[in-house]
Amino acid sequence: MKKSRKYVALIVALLVFCGVLAAGWIGSNNQASAYAGRLESTYQKSFSELITNINSIEITMSKALVSVDTEKQQQLYQNINQLCTLCGTNLSNLPVNHQSIVETTKFINQLGGFSYYLSQKLKNKTPLSEADINSVNELYNWCVYVQGVINDYANTQDGSFNILENANFDDTSTNFEKMFTNTSATGVEFPTLIYDGPFSDSIKNKAIKGLEDFEISVDDAKKILQNAFKDYQIKNLTYTGMTEGTFTSYNLSFETAHRNYFANVTKKGGLIL
Repeated sequence: MKKSRKYVALIVALLVFCGVLAAGWIGSNNQASAYAGRLESTYQKSFSELITNINSIEITMSKALVSVDTEKQQQLYQNINQLCTLCGTNLSNLPVNHQSIVETTKFINQLGGFSYYLSQKLKNKTPLSEADINSVNELYNWCVYVQGVINDYANTQDGSFNILENANFDDTSTNFEKMFTNTSATGVEFPTLIYDGPFSDSIKNKAIKGLEDFEISVDDAKKILQNAFKDYQIKNLTYTGMTEGTFTSYNLSFETAHRNYFANVTKKGGLIL
């Protein structure tokens, strides 16, 4: 009888232990699901706001192009600049590979910077030049194209589409990533914007002093880093992409015994940044 009671007690203890483990596992799963749900809500909100802001930019640009009231134009271009800032925030909050949104980001940055330049020009009672108007028209064509790509994608998705499940920072072939890549697949020529601003092509196209007049490959860039950090026993040296702006550079990552590093090596001249 005593032996039976021991078995019963042991079984009860095991059941209680299993119950505690199950409760912990369920609780952990519930927490993970709740976190994923909040993250998905954030992504959905950012994407929805991006669509709204892109649509608002198109409407505001169309108004600016037909307006003959300089004060109204000034306010409209100022609004476009603010909307571009919001779009930039929306893009940065989405789980997409940088390479997929590089052209979309460039468009948003240049449109925002150029709109600010135009608003300040009008504020100072300086009329817009023919070149200014032509650039706005070209940017408007780009805006319509980008707007169409993003809205078409959104319209093909049903309510069950999950951004988080489709997120993969290392893969640019998902439909969500392709949608952003397609915003650069337009036959519309992106205008060269020459004005006084941080995203002006006149700033970007200036020659960089100090760079030698030769170009290197990715393998050359890796060798330069290996030589520079030869005393640190680096490992897992990996090419992660290319940055194009004021100058082109190779993006690389590597590890030492103490931490992970990210470095850029210029394609021209092979300088470590």
